[in-house]
Amino acid sequence: MICVFLGGGPGLPCRDMDRVIHETLGGSISYDGSGRLRCEYAGKFISGMILLGLIVFGGMSVAVLGLLVTGVMKPVPAIGAMTPAVLFSAYWTVLLRIRWRRMGTFVVDTKAGVLQHLRGSRLVQQWPLSDVRFGTAWDPFHRGWGLHYWLTARVEPHRRLRLGKGTRAELEPVLRLMRDLGLNMD
Repeated sequence: MICVFLGGGPGLPCRDMDRVIHETLGGSISYDGSGRLRCEYAGKFISGMILLGLIVFGGMSVAVLGLLVTGVMKPVPAIGAMTPAVLFSAYWTVLLRIRWRRMGTFVVDTKAGVLQHLRGSRLVQQWPLSDVRFGTAWDPFHRGWGLHYWLTARVEPHRRLRLGKGTRAELEPVLRLMRDLGLNMD
């Protein structure tokens, strides 16, 4: 059991122990019994690997620029060396931004009728539950045994948030609870 602050909203201490209904190495989904689900899946390992790529290619860009400014390297070879580094840095930055928007901590509050996206205890964005559709999406990039799926919340026509991850059997208790709470399901 993990005690989180679902009892009173973002940043407030919890009132009761929450029941963890799904837990993996990447995160957990807990339920407080009063209509609030807290989904924490930050994907820190993969985000860390992407950040490492950004640091490496960003460092290469800065190093080549430094060699160019100091006159050690001529402009034509510097442009050739710097172009891939800048392009890859931009690519890793876009990937991190996408993950930042899709993943993190989400609170499904059926009493208030909202889905909240939190960073720490700060509310980033929220959507009315009437506009949100919950479901699953297959993860073709999962490494390991079995087919894994993302538990998703579609908040806009082309934006799906990732609330958790697991096999169908692992996600079934969460999906059953969501159906019992009367949430819109795909």
